[in-house]
Amino acid sequence: MIRVGFVIERNTEQWTGGVSYYSNLFGALYGVSDRTIEPVVLIGSDTEVTRVVDRLPVEVIRASVLDQSGAMSLARRGLRRLLTHDRLLEALLVKHRVAVLSHSGWLGERSTLPAIGWIPDLQHVHYPEFFSATEIAIRDRLFSAQCRLCDRVLVSSESAMKELSKRDPACTTKARVLRFVARSPGDAPAAAGDGAAEGGNYFYLPNQFWVHKNHRLVIEAARLLKASGRHVRVLATGQTADYRHPGLYESLCDAIREAGLADSFILLGLVPRNDVGRLMRHAVAVINPSLYEGWSTTVEEAKSLGKRMILSDIPVHREQAPADGVYFDPHKPAELADVLWRVWSEFDPVQDQRRMRRALAEWPRRQAEFAREYVSLVREVLESRRQGWK
Repeated sequence: MIRVGFVIERNTEQWTGGVSYYSNLFGALYGVSDRTIEPVVLIGSDTEVTRVVDRLPVEVIRASVLDQSGAMSLARRGLRRLLTHDRLLEALLVKHRVAVLSHSGWLGERSTLPAIGWIPDLQHVHYPEFFSATEIAIRDRLFSAQCRLCDRVLVSSESAMKELSKRDPACTTKARVLRFVARSPGDAPAAAGDGAAEGGNYFYLPNQFWVHKNHRLVIEAARLLKASGRHVRVLATGQTADYRHPGLYESLCDAIREAGLADSFILLGLVPRNDVGRLMRHAVAVINPSLYEGWSTTVEEAKSLGKRMILSDIPVHREQAPADGVYFDPHKPAELADVLWRVWSEFDPVQDQRRMRRALAEWPRRQAEFAREYVSLVREVLESRRQGWK
Protein backbone atom coordinates (compact mmCIF):
# COMPACT_ATOMS: atom_id res chain seq x y z
CA MET A 1 0.00 0.00 0.00
CA ILE A 2 1.12 3.54 -0.81
CA ARG A 3 0.12 5.81 2.07
CA VAL A 4 -1.06 9.15 0.68
CA GLY A 5 -1.69 12.06 3.04
CA PHE A 6 -4.48 14.62 2.76
CA VAL A 7 -4.30 17.61 5.13
CA ILE A 8 -7.64 19.30 5.85
CA GLU A 9 -7.37 22.66 7.55
CA ARG A 10 -10.69 24.21 6.50
CA ASN A 11 -14.13 24.29 8.10
CA THR A 12 -15.86 21.36 6.44
CA GLU A 13 -19.32 22.67 7.36
CA GLN A 14 -18.86 25.57 4.95
CA TRP A 15 -16.67 23.83 2.38
CA THR A 16 -19.30 21.54 0.85
CA GLY A 17 -17.58 21.31 -2.54
CA GLY A 18 -14.30 20.15 -1.01
CA VAL A 19 -16.07 17.67 1.25
CA SER A 20 -17.81 16.10 -1.75
CA TYR A 21 -14.55 15.96 -3.70
CA TYR A 22 -12.65 14.09 -0.99
CA SER A 23 -15.57 11.78 -0.29
CA ASN A 24 -15.78 10.85 -3.97
CA LEU A 25 -12.02 10.34 -4.32
CA PHE A 26 -11.78 8.15 -1.22
CA GLY A 27 -14.86 6.20 -2.28
CA ALA A 28 -13.30 5.56 -5.70
CA LEU A 29 -10.02 4.38 -4.17
CA TYR A 30 -11.79 1.98 -1.80
CA GLY A 31 -14.12 0.83 -4.56
CA VAL A 32 -11.50 -0.94 -6.70
CA SER A 33 -10.68 -4.58 -5.99
CA ASP A 34 -6.93 -4.16 -6.50
CA ARG A 35 -6.54 -1.14 -4.21
CA THR A 36 -2.95 0.12 -3.80
CA ILE A 37 -3.56 3.54 -2.18
CA GLU A 38 -4.14 3.99 1.54
CA PRO A 39 -5.63 7.48 2.14
CA VAL A 40 -4.54 9.11 5.42
CA VAL A 41 -6.40 12.24 6.55
CA LEU A 42 -4.44 14.62 8.78
CA ILE A 43 -6.37 17.29 10.68
CA GLY A 44 -6.18 19.65 13.63
CA SER A 45 -7.26 18.59 17.09
CA ASP A 46 -10.76 20.07 16.77
CA THR A 47 -11.60 19.62 13.06
CA GLU A 48 -14.69 17.60 12.07
CA VAL A 49 -14.19 15.16 9.17
CA THR A 50 -17.11 12.72 9.46
CA ARG A 51 -18.60 13.81 6.14
CA VAL A 52 -15.19 13.73 4.43
CA VAL A 53 -14.45 10.08 5.22
CA ASP A 54 -18.14 9.18 4.80
CA ARG A 55 -18.20 5.86 6.68
CA LEU A 56 -15.08 4.62 4.87
CA PRO A 57 -12.23 3.06 6.92
CA VAL A 58 -9.95 6.03 6.27
CA GLU A 59 -7.21 6.53 8.87
CA VAL A 60 -7.55 9.94 10.58
CA ILE A 61 -4.62 11.52 12.42
CA ARG A 62 -5.12 14.53 14.68
CA ALA A 63 -2.18 16.84 15.39
CA SER A 64 -1.99 20.21 17.14
CA VAL A 65 0.48 21.46 14.53
CA LEU A 66 -2.48 21.54 12.11
CA ASP A 67 -4.73 23.63 14.40
CA GLN A 68 -5.83 27.04 13.20
CA SER A 69 -4.25 28.63 16.29
CA GLY A 70 -1.87 27.75 19.11
CA ALA A 71 1.87 27.62 19.68
CA MET A 72 2.60 24.68 17.37
CA SER A 73 0.52 26.16 14.56
CA LEU A 74 2.32 29.51 14.88
CA ALA A 75 5.70 27.79 14.90
CA ARG A 76 4.82 25.85 11.75
CA ARG A 77 3.71 28.94 9.87
CA GLY A 78 6.77 30.88 10.96
CA LEU A 79 9.19 28.18 9.87
CA ARG A 80 7.35 27.73 6.61
CA ARG A 81 7.68 31.41 5.72
CA LEU A 82 11.31 31.59 6.82
CA LEU A 83 12.57 28.42 5.13
CA THR A 84 10.07 27.90 2.28
CA HIS A 85 9.88 24.38 3.66
CA ASP A 86 7.04 22.96 5.75
CA ARG A 87 9.37 21.01 8.03
CA LEU A 88 6.90 20.33 10.83
CA LEU A 89 4.28 18.93 8.46
CA GLU A 90 6.91 16.84 6.70
CA ALA A 91 8.06 15.41 10.03
CA LEU A 92 4.44 14.51 10.85
CA LEU A 93 4.04 12.75 7.50
CA VAL A 94 7.30 10.83 7.90
CA LYS A 95 6.30 9.77 11.42
CA HIS A 96 3.11 8.20 10.05
CA ARG A 97 4.82 6.59 7.04
CA VAL A 98 3.09 8.79 4.46
CA ALA A 99 4.82 8.58 1.08
CA VAL A 100 3.04 11.40 -0.81
CA LEU A 101 1.20 14.57 0.19
CA SER A 102 -1.84 15.18 -2.03
CA HIS A 103 -4.30 18.02 -2.58
CA SER A 104 -2.78 19.91 0.36
CA GLY A 105 -0.35 22.55 -0.89
CA TRP A 106 3.41 22.25 -0.90
CA LEU A 107 6.14 20.95 1.38
CA GLY A 108 9.02 22.89 -0.17
CA GLU A 109 12.04 22.50 -2.42
CA ARG A 110 14.08 20.65 0.20
CA SER A 111 11.37 18.19 1.14
CA THR A 112 12.20 14.50 0.93
CA LEU A 113 8.55 13.71 0.20
CA PRO A 114 6.74 14.55 -3.06
CA ALA A 115 3.64 16.74 -3.07
CA ILE A 116 0.72 16.84 -5.50
CA GLY A 117 -0.91 20.28 -5.50
CA TRP A 118 -4.54 21.00 -6.34
CA ILE A 119 -6.09 24.03 -8.03
CA PRO A 120 -9.88 23.52 -7.76
CA ASP A 121 -10.67 26.45 -10.06
CA LEU A 122 -9.50 29.84 -11.29
CA GLN A 123 -12.76 31.66 -10.67
CA HIS A 124 -10.98 34.73 -9.27
CA VAL A 125 -9.33 35.27 -12.68
CA HIS A 126 -12.64 35.25 -14.56
CA TYR A 127 -14.75 37.06 -11.95
CA PRO A 128 -12.48 39.21 -9.79
CA GLU A 129 -15.53 41.26 -8.79
CA PHE A 130 -16.69 38.30 -6.67
CA PHE A 131 -13.54 38.45 -4.50
CA SER A 132 -11.81 40.98 -2.28
CA ALA A 133 -8.35 42.21 -3.26
CA THR A 134 -6.91 40.26 -0.31
CA GLU A 135 -8.55 37.00 -1.45
CA ILE A 136 -7.27 37.46 -5.00
CA ALA A 137 -3.74 38.04 -3.72
CA ILE A 138 -3.92 34.96 -1.48
CA ARG A 139 -5.19 32.75 -4.30
CA ASP A 140 -2.54 34.02 -6.72
CA ARG A 141 0.20 33.44 -4.16
CA LEU A 142 -1.04 29.97 -3.22
CA PHE A 143 -1.45 28.75 -6.80
CA SER A 144 1.91 30.18 -7.88
CA ALA A 145 3.63 28.50 -4.93
CA GLN A 146 2.06 25.16 -5.82
CA CYS A 147 3.22 25.46 -9.42
CA ARG A 148 6.74 26.27 -8.25
CA LEU A 149 7.13 23.88 -5.31
CA CYS A 150 4.88 20.85 -5.92
CA ASP A 151 5.93 17.85 -7.98
CA ARG A 152 2.63 17.84 -9.85
CA VAL A 153 -0.43 20.11 -9.84
CA LEU A 154 -3.97 18.80 -10.40
CA VAL A 155 -6.75 20.61 -12.21
CA SER A 156 -10.19 19.13 -12.80
CA SER A 157 -10.78 19.95 -16.46
CA GLU A 158 -9.16 20.74 -19.78
CA SER A 159 -10.85 24.13 -19.48
CA ALA A 160 -8.92 24.80 -16.27
CA MET A 161 -5.71 23.54 -17.90
CA LYS A 162 -6.10 26.10 -20.69
CA GLU A 163 -6.71 28.85 -18.13
CA LEU A 164 -3.66 27.80 -16.14
CA SER A 165 -1.45 27.70 -19.23
CA LYS A 166 -2.38 31.32 -19.97
CA ARG A 167 -1.86 32.36 -16.36
CA ASP A 168 1.34 30.42 -15.68
CA PRO A 169 2.75 28.74 -18.83
CA ALA A 170 5.65 27.18 -16.91
CA CYS A 171 3.18 25.27 -14.72
CA THR A 172 1.78 23.22 -17.58
CA THR A 173 4.74 20.81 -17.50
CA LYS A 174 3.68 19.83 -13.98
CA ALA A 175 -0.08 20.15 -14.39
CA ARG A 176 -2.31 17.11 -14.93
CA VAL A 177 -6.07 16.86 -15.53
CA LEU A 178 -7.98 14.61 -13.13
CA ARG A 179 -11.74 14.70 -13.75
CA PHE A 180 -13.48 13.39 -10.67
CA VAL A 181 -16.49 11.08 -10.85
CA ALA A 182 -19.19 11.58 -8.23
CA ARG A 183 -21.43 9.07 -6.58
CA SER A 184 -25.15 9.67 -6.78
CA PRO A 185 -26.16 11.63 -3.68
CA GLY A 186 -27.81 10.05 -0.68
CA ASP A 187 -29.72 6.81 -1.19
CA ALA A 188 -30.39 7.45 -4.88
CA PRO A 189 -28.42 4.46 -6.26
CA ALA A 190 -30.31 1.93 -4.13
CA ALA A 191 -33.72 3.25 -5.05
CA ALA A 192 -33.34 4.72 -8.52
CA GLY A 193 -35.71 2.24 -10.10
CA ASP A 194 -38.77 3.27 -8.12
CA GLY A 195 -41.06 6.23 -7.92
CA ALA A 196 -41.57 7.09 -11.57
CA ALA A 197 -45.12 8.18 -10.86
CA GLU A 198 -43.93 10.60 -8.17
CA GLY A 199 -41.62 12.54 -10.48
CA GLY A 200 -42.26 15.21 -13.02
CA ASN A 201 -43.62 18.14 -11.03
CA TYR A 202 -40.49 20.20 -10.31
CA PHE A 203 -37.00 21.10 -11.46
CA TYR A 204 -34.16 20.70 -8.98
CA LEU A 205 -31.38 23.24 -8.44
CA PRO A 206 -28.84 21.86 -5.90
CA ASN A 207 -26.16 24.58 -5.72
CA GLN A 208 -24.72 26.64 -2.92
CA PHE A 209 -26.37 30.03 -2.68
CA TRP A 210 -23.26 31.90 -3.82
CA VAL A 211 -23.37 34.78 -6.25
CA HIS A 212 -21.60 33.00 -9.13
CA LYS A 213 -24.15 30.17 -8.97
CA ASN A 214 -26.56 32.52 -10.74
CA HIS A 215 -29.84 31.71 -8.97
CA ARG A 216 -31.22 35.13 -9.84
CA LEU A 217 -31.33 34.24 -13.54
CA VAL A 218 -33.51 31.19 -12.81
CA ILE A 219 -35.85 33.32 -10.69
CA GLU A 220 -36.23 35.76 -13.59
CA ALA A 221 -36.87 32.89 -16.03
CA ALA A 222 -39.58 31.52 -13.71
CA ARG A 223 -41.12 35.00 -13.53
CA LEU A 224 -41.22 35.25 -17.33
CA LEU A 225 -42.86 31.85 -17.58
CA LYS A 226 -45.54 32.76 -15.05
CA ALA A 227 -46.21 36.06 -16.82
CA SER A 228 -46.86 34.14 -20.05
CA GLY A 229 -49.19 31.63 -18.37
CA ARG A 230 -46.65 28.80 -18.31
CA HIS A 231 -46.21 27.46 -14.79
CA VAL A 232 -43.25 25.39 -13.57
CA ARG A 233 -41.86 24.70 -10.12
CA VAL A 234 -38.19 24.91 -9.01
CA LEU A 235 -36.83 23.49 -5.74
CA ALA A 236 -33.43 24.85 -4.71
CA THR A 237 -31.17 23.51 -1.96
CA GLY A 238 -27.66 24.32 -0.73
CA GLN A 239 -25.49 26.21 1.71
CA THR A 240 -27.18 29.59 2.33
CA ALA A 241 -24.17 31.60 3.56
CA ASP A 242 -21.95 33.32 0.98
CA TYR A 243 -19.13 34.81 3.07
CA ARG A 244 -18.19 37.11 0.20
CA HIS A 245 -21.72 38.44 -0.25
CA PRO A 246 -23.59 38.50 3.09
CA GLY A 247 -27.29 38.94 2.57
CA LEU A 248 -27.38 37.23 -0.84
CA TYR A 249 -29.76 34.49 0.30
CA GLU A 250 -32.12 37.02 1.86
CA SER A 251 -32.08 39.08 -1.34
CA LEU A 252 -33.04 35.98 -3.35
CA CYS A 253 -35.94 35.39 -0.95
CA ASP A 254 -37.05 39.01 -1.52
CA ALA A 255 -36.80 38.63 -5.31
CA ILE A 256 -38.98 35.50 -5.21
CA ARG A 257 -41.57 37.21 -3.04
CA GLU A 258 -41.64 40.36 -5.23
CA ALA A 259 -42.08 38.24 -8.37
CA GLY A 260 -45.02 36.37 -6.81
CA LEU A 261 -43.19 33.05 -7.08
CA ALA A 262 -43.58 31.81 -3.51
CA ASP A 263 -45.38 28.66 -4.70
CA SER A 264 -43.23 27.99 -7.75
CA PHE A 265 -39.64 28.80 -6.66
CA ILE A 266 -39.00 27.20 -3.29
CA LEU A 267 -35.75 27.64 -1.35
CA LEU A 268 -35.11 24.74 1.03
CA GLY A 269 -31.61 25.65 2.24
CA LEU A 270 -29.12 22.97 3.24
CA VAL A 271 -30.74 19.52 3.41
CA PRO A 272 -29.40 16.04 4.31
CA ARG A 273 -27.65 14.07 1.56
CA ASN A 274 -30.40 11.46 1.43
CA ASP A 275 -32.91 14.22 0.72
CA VAL A 276 -30.67 15.53 -2.07
CA GLY A 277 -30.78 12.06 -3.63
CA ARG A 278 -34.55 11.81 -3.43
CA LEU A 279 -35.09 15.34 -4.77
CA MET A 280 -32.74 14.72 -7.68
CA ARG A 281 -34.22 11.33 -8.50
CA HIS A 282 -37.82 12.57 -8.78
CA ALA A 283 -37.12 15.86 -10.60
CA VAL A 284 -38.02 16.59 -14.20
CA ALA A 285 -34.39 17.68 -14.64
CA VAL A 286 -31.50 19.17 -12.69
CA ILE A 287 -30.53 22.80 -13.34
CA ASN A 288 -27.05 24.28 -13.02
CA PRO A 289 -27.10 27.94 -14.10
CA SER A 290 -23.60 28.71 -12.76
CA LEU A 291 -21.44 31.41 -14.34
CA TYR A 292 -18.30 29.46 -13.51
CA GLU A 293 -17.32 25.96 -12.34
CA GLY A 294 -14.07 24.10 -11.82
CA TRP A 295 -15.75 20.72 -12.42
CA SER A 296 -19.34 20.76 -11.26
CA THR A 297 -20.27 18.32 -8.49
CA THR A 298 -23.94 18.94 -9.31
CA VAL A 299 -23.39 17.85 -12.90
CA GLU A 300 -21.35 14.80 -11.91
CA GLU A 301 -23.92 13.60 -9.39
CA ALA A 302 -26.73 14.01 -11.91
CA LYS A 303 -24.66 12.17 -14.55
CA SER A 304 -24.07 9.27 -12.16
CA LEU A 305 -27.79 9.08 -11.44
CA GLY A 306 -28.80 9.58 -15.07
CA LYS A 307 -30.95 12.68 -14.65
CA ARG A 308 -31.44 15.06 -17.53
CA MET A 309 -29.65 18.38 -17.07
CA ILE A 310 -30.27 22.00 -18.03
CA LEU A 311 -26.91 23.77 -17.99
CA SER A 312 -25.40 27.19 -18.46
CA ASP A 313 -23.40 27.17 -21.68
CA ILE A 314 -19.90 27.48 -20.23
CA PRO A 315 -16.84 25.50 -21.41
CA VAL A 316 -16.60 23.14 -18.44
CA HIS A 317 -20.27 22.13 -18.72
CA ARG A 318 -19.71 21.27 -22.38
CA GLU A 319 -16.66 19.25 -21.34
CA GLN A 320 -18.66 17.35 -18.71
CA ALA A 321 -21.16 16.55 -21.48
CA PRO A 322 -24.06 14.85 -19.68
CA ALA A 323 -26.31 12.71 -21.87
CA ASP A 324 -29.30 14.64 -23.27
CA GLY A 325 -28.03 17.86 -21.69
CA VAL A 326 -29.67 21.13 -22.75
CA TYR A 327 -27.67 24.38 -22.67
CA PHE A 328 -28.59 28.05 -22.36
CA ASP A 329 -26.84 31.40 -22.24
CA PRO A 330 -26.33 32.16 -18.50
CA HIS A 331 -27.05 35.85 -19.14
CA LYS A 332 -30.38 35.39 -20.97
CA PRO A 333 -33.36 34.56 -18.74
CA ALA A 334 -35.78 34.45 -21.69
CA GLU A 335 -33.70 31.74 -23.33
CA LEU A 336 -33.69 29.73 -20.12
CA ALA A 337 -37.46 30.20 -19.77
CA ASP A 338 -38.02 28.63 -23.18
CA VAL A 339 -35.66 25.74 -22.36
CA LEU A 340 -37.39 25.08 -19.04
CA TRP A 341 -40.79 24.97 -20.65
CA ARG A 342 -39.63 22.65 -23.44
CA VAL A 343 -38.01 20.18 -21.02
CA TRP A 344 -41.04 20.40 -18.68
CA SER A 345 -43.40 19.63 -21.57
CA GLU A 346 -41.25 16.76 -22.89
CA PHE A 347 -40.87 14.92 -19.58
CA ASP A 348 -41.52 11.19 -19.93
CA PRO A 349 -41.25 9.21 -16.64
CA VAL A 350 -40.62 5.92 -18.46
CA GLN A 351 -37.75 7.37 -20.47
CA ASP A 352 -36.47 9.04 -17.29
CA GLN A 353 -36.28 5.68 -15.52
CA ARG A 354 -34.50 4.07 -18.46
CA ARG A 355 -31.92 6.86 -18.45
CA MET A 356 -31.29 6.36 -14.72
CA ARG A 357 -30.89 2.60 -15.05
CA ARG A 358 -28.34 3.01 -17.87
CA ALA A 359 -26.32 5.56 -15.91
CA LEU A 360 -26.27 3.49 -12.72
CA ALA A 361 -25.11 0.43 -14.65
CA GLU A 362 -22.29 2.48 -16.16
CA TRP A 363 -21.23 4.21 -12.95
CA PRO A 364 -18.91 1.48 -11.49
CA ARG A 365 -16.76 1.58 -14.64
CA ARG A 366 -16.53 5.37 -14.51
CA GLN A 367 -15.61 5.35 -10.82
CA ALA A 368 -12.92 2.69 -11.34
CA GLU A 369 -11.39 4.75 -14.16
CA PHE A 370 -11.24 7.78 -11.87
CA ALA A 371 -9.40 5.71 -9.25
CA ARG A 372 -6.97 4.27 -11.82
CA GLU A 373 -6.08 7.72 -13.16
CA TYR A 374 -5.31 8.97 -9.67
CA VAL A 375 -3.22 5.90 -8.81
CA SER A 376 -1.27 6.36 -12.05
CA LEU A 377 -0.52 9.95 -11.09
CA VAL A 378 0.73 8.96 -7.62
CA ARG A 379 3.00 6.33 -9.17
CA GLU A 380 4.29 8.86 -11.70
CA VAL A 381 5.29 11.23 -8.89
CA LEU A 382 7.03 8.53 -6.87
CA GLU A 383 8.91 7.25 -9.92
CA SER A 384 10.06 10.77 -10.79
CA ARG A 385 11.41 11.21 -7.26
CA ARG A 386 13.21 7.87 -7.44
CA GLN A 387 14.90 9.01 -10.63
CA GLY A 388 15.93 12.24 -8.93
CA TRP A 389 13.82 14.78 -10.81
CA LYS A 390 10.41 16.44 -10.54
